[in-house]
Amino acid sequence: MSAAAGVQAPQLTVLQQKVVRALDNRILKLTLMPTEKCNFRCTYCYEDFALGRMPRKVVDGLKNLMSARAPELRVLDLRWFGGEPMLGYPVVEEICRHALDLRARHPRMQVVSSMTTNAYLLTRAKFLQLLDLGVRFYQISLDGYGEDHDQTRQRADGSGSFDRIWSNLLEMRSVEGEFGIMLRVHFTPRNLPQIRKLVEAINQEFGHDSRFKVFFKAITRLGGPNNELIERTSEAWQNAAKAELTKLVRRRDEVIDPNGDGAYICYAAEPNSFVIRSNGQIARCTVAFDDPRNQVGRLKPDGTLELDLDRSRLWFAGLESLDKKTLHCPLPTLAKLPPPLVSLSAP
Repeated sequence: MSAAAGVQAPQLTVLQQKVVRALDNRILKLTLMPTEKCNFRCTYCYEDFALGRMPRKVVDGLKNLMSARAPELRVLDLRWFGGEPMLGYPVVEEICRHALDLRARHPRMQVVSSMTTNAYLLTRAKFLQLLDLGVRFYQISLDGYGEDHDQTRQRADGSGSFDRIWSNLLEMRSVEGEFGIMLRVHFTPRNLPQIRKLVEAINQEFGHDSRFKVFFKAITRLGGPNNELIERTSEAWQNAAKAELTKLVRRRDEVIDPNGDGAYICYAAEPNSFVIRSNGQIARCTVAFDDPRNQVGRLKPDGTLELDLDRSRLWFAGLESLDKKTLHCPLPTLAKLPPPLVSLSAP
């Protein structure tokens, strides 16, 4: 019996809705690395900072890709990452301006832009410029208050970073308009007591501003030279610590939990999402750059995505099984699979 005869189509679950969105070819999500250099040397970082600013051929490739896809797109989602993306600000500005020009020519296409930044260079002037460019959401990490933060989120010269970041955050608070700041608060068994002081300061300075949210995240081993020094913690301990910290936040709606609805899908598991590294290499995940299975293609100067489809499909197994752990992070599952024999060279 047809829907027209009175039978309604079944209601999709939240997870199924997200799967449909991940498969929607009218949505293009690009995690862009304008540079892989960084002005910080966080003690737990896994990146090697080997690649510098995105060269002209990659910038042109991105612009050509966006131009080619714009007529059919419903959403163009630009996610700035690094390294530290503010070190590649001219690239950010050029690509964002191109996106806004495309939106003017294709009004059905929505442009969404966000940035993961350490915020050291995110002065009020730069913040206002980025807002004008459409970058409206920011993820900024804090490891504690004052010297507690400086012990782990150090600048490349070994000096601290908290005072400058906090000052920039206070300047952002004074800006009128719509934007979102997610304060990513990192905790470990060692710094957990000190994080309480940070939460108190967040309550005092940002607790009445709904544009500022908090996301509690445990530091885990992701590779890097200090990997063995990071204390292992169980999922149960992490959940208990997050619950304890959440109780300290003035407004519960101020706390972000990406998996709060139990239907989180990692960007790496979404076929319409791509990580474009500064050298034009295409990856699925921003954590496992050295894993050959994460080297899935490259962006050509004409805007063509040259993809290894067999290698790409490894990341999408969760969309078929709907296994929540695989959707949440495909990487552990990949470790059980042999890598494809095809090798890809960087452009």
